Amino acid sequence: MYRERVLTDAYGADVGQALGRWVRVDVDRERRTLHIHNKVMDITDYGDRLVALQAASSPGGKAQEIEAMLKIAGAKGWKALTVTGTEDFQMRAGAAALAAGFTLTDGDLAARIAARQAAEAEAQRVKDLEAAPVLAEWMQAHPKQAQTQRLVGGKLPWACPEGLDRAALQRPGRWAVTEKRPRGRRSPKILTR
Repeated sequence: MYRERVLTDAYGADVGQALGRWVRVDVDRERRTLHIHNKVMDITDYGDRLVALQAASSPGGKAQEIEAMLKIAGAKGWKALTVTGTEDFQMRAGAAALAAGFTLTDGDLAARIAARQAAEAEAQRVKDLEAAPVLAEWMQAHPKQAQTQRLVGGKLPWACPEGLDRAALQRPGRWAVTEKRPRGRRSPKILTR
């Protein structure tokens, strides 16, 4: 309860409830810092900046740290963020910040993130197109299984076509691409006398 109360006093009820049960909180009144940590995250709030401890075992910050830092930044009312650290951390934290509705002060970083996301989306589209024939064939051969698999978001291990992994079926884009693909229709025959 103490941890939740400290975090609620510092950042509001949303952060207090989200983190209070899972982290330890150390208040350093002399330095005016708040140290939030557990086995998977180590964050220090200096008032004007949030710092994730960069450990040798996990350089660049963990996803949990980035998520917690963004919750705290939002609770502080920050709208624009400056992300520093390793290139990998900047890309991951910057992408998460943009997805959470923040703006980045480094326009070059935002452009690199947008370019990477566009390249990843294009690579995923190519994978979807490559998998479409296998999925389309399976959908024609097993229409009831395909319909069931689609309704549950591709999560049925027993109803998975050979040649595709189950995770591939959990992407809605893959189903959409397959539906748009023409299914081996034969051209009409012309009868003549």
